[in-house]
Amino acid sequence: MDAFRASVVALLELAEDTLHCTQLIVCVDPAEAMAIKALRYVGFELVAPSSMAHDPTAVTLLAYEL
Repeated sequence: MDAFRASVVALLELAEDTLHCTQLIVCVDPAEAMAIKALRYVGFELVAPSSMAHDPTAVTLLAYEL
């Protein structure tokens, strides 16, 4: 889990500090329940299919406000 945590921190730092993003959206395979749970634990929120058109059986979208 340490490698996962380091990767998430690196992704957030890249998005905020280098790319100057205000929001980050990641796509996760819905079968990866542990990854979804871990991302939600650090503050990512599920994106409803109605707010951003996607097939929730094919991909889970999670958003993070920077």
